[in-house]
Amino acid sequence: MTHDLFKNGTTQVVEFPNAARNEAAAAAETKPTLAEHTAEIRKLGRQTVENVIEIGRRLTECKPIVGHGGWLSWLDREFRWSADTAERFIQVSALSDQIPQIAEFHIPLSAMYLLAAPSTPPEARAEIIERAEGGEQISVQSVRDLLRPPEDMDDIDEAEVASPRKRHPKYTGALRVIERAENRVRRAVSDAMPFLDPKDRRQLFKTLHSALSEIEKMPRQ
Repeated sequence: MTHDLFKNGTTQVVEFPNAARNEAAAAAETKPTLAEHTAEIRKLGRQTVENVIEIGRRLTECKPIVGHGGWLSWLDREFRWSADTAERFIQVSALSDQIPQIAEFHIPLSAMYLLAAPSTPPEARAEIIERAEGGEQISVQSVRDLLRPPEDMDDIDEAEVASPRKRHPKYTGALRVIERAENRVRRAVSDAMPFLDPKDRRQLFKTLHSALSEIEKMPRQ
C-alpha cells in the first residue's frame, strides 16, 4: 500500500493488489493436490483403456509434484507399482493426446501398451491405428506379429508351415502382413487407374509382375 498526501494535510490509503500473485493463489487452490490424485488413481483401477488414460494423465501431473528423488518410493508406497508400470500408463495417456479417439477403438490394453511404447516404429503404430479406425478388432498377437523383426522370419520350419493343423505363428504373421500389403496395392492401383494412359498401365503391370517373379525366385531354406 502507499500513502497519498493531500494539500490539506490529510492522507488517503491507496491499495495496489498484486494481480499476478492473486491469480497464482487461485490456481493453486483449484489444482488437485497429490493426495487427491492418489485417491482418484486408486479409485480408477485399470479395468478399461479410458481408466488407464486418466491414470496416466494424473501420474503425469503427480511426477513433478513428487519430485525426481521421491518418484519411485511414492509409486511403491501408494500403489506397489514399478517405474515401468507407471511409464506404461503415462505413454498410453500421451498417445491419447495424439489420437483422442483411441479409447473408442477395439484394442485390448496389452496391445495398447505395445502401441504406446517409444520403441514401436511410427509406421507400425500408424498401420494398427488405420486398421482400428476401419473397425477391425485388433488382437495382441497381431500387434506382436507386426512388431516382430524381419530377421525372425528366416527360421521357419517348412514342415510346420506345410501342415494346416500346425501353422507356425511366424507364418501366420507373414501371411497377415502380405494380405495387408496386397490390399494396399489394390487400393493404390484402383485410385491411380483413372489417371493412367495405356502406356503407364502396361508399365505398372510390368512392375507388379516383376516383383512377384522376384519373390518366386527367393531361395527356400
